[in-house]
Parts: sequence; structure tokens; C-alpha cells
Amino acid sequence: MKVVSFMRDGFDLVPIEIELGLSPGLPQITFLGLPDAAIRESVGRIKSALRHQGFEIPAARQVLVHLRPSHLRKSSRGLDLAVAAALLWETTQLPMPEGGPPRMYGELSLKGEVLRPDDLEDLPAEFGAMGVVTGPGERLGFPLFQIREIRGLASPDRLDPRPEDGPLERPGIPDIRLHPVAAETAAVIAAGEHSALLAGPPGTGKSTVADLIHALLPPPQPAAFAIARRLHRGAGERLAWRPLVRPHHSVTPLAMVGGGSPPAPGEATRAHSGLMILDELMEFAPAVQEMLREPLETGSVRLARAGRFQRYPARFVLVATTNLCPCGRYLPGRDELCRCARLRKANYLARLRGPFVDRFGILSYTPEWGEAFDVPVSEVRERVDRAVAHRSRTRGQAEPNARLSEDDARAGLTRFQLANLMPSGGFSRRRLAAILRVARTFADLDESEPIGNKHLDRAIELSFRTFKALERAEA
Repeated sequence: MKVVSFMRDGFDLVPIEIELGLSPGLPQITFLGLPDAAIRESVGRIKSALRHQGFEIPAARQVLVHLRPSHLRKSSRGLDLAVAAALLWETTQLPMPEGGPPRMYGELSLKGEVLRPDDLEDLPAEFGAMGVVTGPGERLGFPLFQIREIRGLASPDRLDPRPEDGPLERPGIPDIRLHPVAAETAAVIAAGEHSALLAGPPGTGKSTVADLIHALLPPPQPAAFAIARRLHRGAGERLAWRPLVRPHHSVTPLAMVGGGSPPAPGEATRAHSGLMILDELMEFAPAVQEMLREPLETGSVRLARAGRFQRYPARFVLVATTNLCPCGRYLPGRDELCRCARLRKANYLARLRGPFVDRFGILSYTPEWGEAFDVPVSEVRERVDRAVAHRSRTRGQAEPNARLSEDDARAGLTRFQLANLMPSGGFSRRRLAAILRVARTFADLDESEPIGNKHLDRAIELSFRTFKALERAEA
């Protein structure tokens, strides 16, 4: 007898085949195929539930339950119902349903009541499209066949899928004006979905720009946003727009990327398809910063815990802000404003270099923006929308520019432009790729298909030159 249930595989529930057979031996249920302790404990629940419901455990017969694929460790909250049903059908104590065994996912009480595990919400709709037999509860995104106790297997109640999640609702924008440099920085970050590190003294609008990005971002990719909605729905939240995650600087590495036993997702996965803001980046522990290198590079987090490997989605836009010293008053060339010891200030600035900082597509240092705050935020959002529409119309490009491969980012450049760009350097291969992607976004904001020299120069200024100037001033 073979039935299908589901097991936990990282972020998702995935189908698992349960093969049940009887052989001479002691009347016991034995699981094969690397079950975890929770699955092995279900033996007692299944036996008690069947007896309370008036069914029998075969005498002098051993019940073998093989979980496929057999080479993977299994973790599941809802195999009880599938194993009990397979045993009843195998021993003809209940008639087999027409069309063969359905997919099943439910936990049993000791008296045979069927309980719906709360993680059934994590089942992708494509796996549940044919319907799942489970315990009573509210509607999900796929058909359900509900039973209250094992005796009801022959006559489950159908529960239709709930309506699709509501339409996207873009956050409103405040009626404020930005300095032209801040407006252009915000437009580039949002249009290309580039991760950005904004450095400078207090009062220059770094946090304002970071906060605005959430409302300026274009609509998300449907597949990625469906995963984000499913993740937040499991936590009791309903997403109408891209997630916004703002961890406190006291967050631990485990909370940031996930972990534990069994592994669970962290803040990086909660931000999937959305925006993460790290205000005052240097206040975060160095270990937390290093943990973010992998998701910024690959868009996912891979965890290894107790011999188990899990991969969680974690593709998001990261916008971080920072001052240049602990007191926040330091400006290169104006040491009299800063109250920090020289060594402490040097150690602080030293952390603004290295592999983690190199993952940011934009590295912007702005000593001051003056008083010309005359660009409405609504105008910035219109520019972002036009740039995204231009990208889609002219190149058929759905992915943001921040995810372009280096070869695709080079595609709009002439050989002469590349020859002039390469030696101008002092930057790494990763920094060069970031400059090319940002230049592509500048061209899109101008609704220009070719990348011009002015786009390259503005990209170098925003992604490299200002931070290089900061290092020179520090020296």
C-alpha cells in the first residue's frame, strides 16, 4: 500500500511516498527511511487512535512503514493520518476511495481525532492542487478534504480554496522634497534594486532615503513575492507589498540568517523579495555583517545543522546607513567636531572596508547636501517607474539590474568604453561589476538604451569615488 504525505524540506513542505507492508512478527509499527524522533514517536499515537476508533492492529503481524526517498532524513508533523489510513486500507478495515489514495497530512490525538498541523500553510499550491485530506480548520490556497476523526475517512467534507490574496497595495509616499543628490541616489537604488551603504554625518538624510526606498521599489516578481507571502502568512501577517525588515542592532547571527535544530529561517529570509534596512550599520556585530555576505551574493542562505542541510530564500535589497565615528560628528578634515579617541575612530572607519562592504552595489559618502531640497518624492517615484518600464519594453528584462550577470551588464558598452574603464581603477572585479550594473540603471533612468560615458561616470562617482575620497581623507 502506497500513500503520499509531506515532509519538511527547509522552507517548504514537499511530497513524500509512504509504503506500508505487513510481515510476520510482533504486532508493532516500525519506520524505515531515516525518520526523526517526532516521526518515531507517532507509533504510540497511531496505535491508541486506531483502538479508540474501534479498529484493530493486525495480530502477529509487523507493520513496516518505508519513507521515500530513503536516503534523506525526514521531519514531518503530519504523517500520523497517512500511516493510519494506509494500515486501514491495507487490512481492508475501510474501503479504498475511488481514484486511489489521496494526499494526506494530519496529526492524530490519542482518541483518533484528526488535527491539522499549522505548517500545512507552507505547502506550495502546486503540491496541493489535487486536494489534501487533513483535520478541520480555515481555508488555504488549495482544496482541502476535512475529517474530524479517522472514522470519517470514507466521507470527508470538501473545503474550497480561499480567494487569491488581495492585490498589491504600494505604500503611499510622504509629501516631502529631497536634495537632488539624495533624490538621484534613491532613484538609482529603487530602479535597479541595488544594495546601498549610505555614509555621512547626522542630519544629511541617510535614514530618510533608506525609509523612502520601500515605497519607491517597483512591484515584486510574482514567484518571489508568493514565497514571501507564504512565509509571512505562517507568522500571522498578510503582505500587501514587499516586506520591510528592520533588525535592531542587537540582533544575533542566529536570528539574522536562521538556524537552530531543526533549522528555522531568520530575518534575511523574512526580507525575501523586499527591503532590509540596517540603520547605523557599524553598531551591528561584525559576525552579523559577515553572515549577510552569502545572501547578498547568492540570494539564499544555506544552513548546516546536526548533519542536516537547509536552503532558505533570502534575496532582498539591503540599505544600510552609518556615521563615520561612534559619536557621529566626525568629518574628514574637521577633527575638532569629533569627541572620539583617534584609535577608536580609526578602528570604526576600518570596518567600512572589506569583503562585506564590497557586496554593496552603491557606496555613497555625502559630507553635506546643502539646502536645495527641491525634488518631490512623487517625481522620484515617477522616474523609477519609467526606468522599469523602459527596461521591460526595450530589453524584455524582468529581473532588476542588480541581478545582471557581468556579461549582461557589459552588453551595452563599446570596446572603447571598456578600455577606458578598466585601467581607471583601483577597484576589484566585484566593484567593477557593480559599477557596470549601476551605469545600466542610470541609462534606464534617462530612458537610454546605450550606456553613455556620463552614465559610467555617474556610476563610478556613486559606487566608488566618494568612498575612495573618504579613505584618502582618513589617511
